[in-house]
Amino acid sequence: MLKFVKKNNVPITGTFRELNVIEVVIMKNELNEQLDLMKNNIKKLEEIKSYEIAKLIRSYNYQISNLYYYYTVIEKNNKELSKLKKSIKSHTLIYINLGRGFPKELMDGHWCYVVRTIGDSKLFVIPTTSIKTNQINSYMHYIIEAYSKEKNIKSKLELSDIRCVDIQRTYLRKGIYKVRTSRAEIINKLVEMVGG
Repeated sequence: MLKFVKKNNVPITGTFRELNVIEVVIMKNELNEQLDLMKNNIKKLEEIKSYEIAKLIRSYNYQISNLYYYYTVIEKNNKELSKLKKSIKSHTLIYINLGRGFPKELMDGHWCYVVRTIGDSKLFVIPTTSIKTNQINSYMHYIIEAYSKEKNIKSKLELSDIRCVDIQRTYLRKGIYKVRTSRAEIINKLVEMVGG
């Protein structure tokens, strides 16, 4: 007979098989509790008219479906990530789903400047936004030029939103822009912003 301390320090005894069944029941109960809590929190957030709750739920669903894809396809066949990584280069703009975070963070899909690839599955990026002249802060923003076969664009680097992201967040079907602004200029601006 085995004895384990489980949730709320209640001792549970039994064979390995029995303990596995108990563990599954505890996990399901915890999942149901968390889903109920989420429903209640969603109802509260719905009352705040300035927040678009549907976009938050869409972001969660996107992440859940990508987690499913990762654990059922990519983890079994690592070639998928290698293909993605080969097509992403430093000093380009790619479209990335940043997900949903807190109100002052950029969220959802944005073109991002790839500072560099890190390891097999991470990208060090600076998100960009469209240029609105009344919203340019020389310390936190930097205007860059990029181009593709179809068009030239100018975009504003959001230096305060720099981050590392999983390569799985990329939308390569939106294309890749080459950056005309020199890499040295961008890196110098980044170093200046972080106090180097």
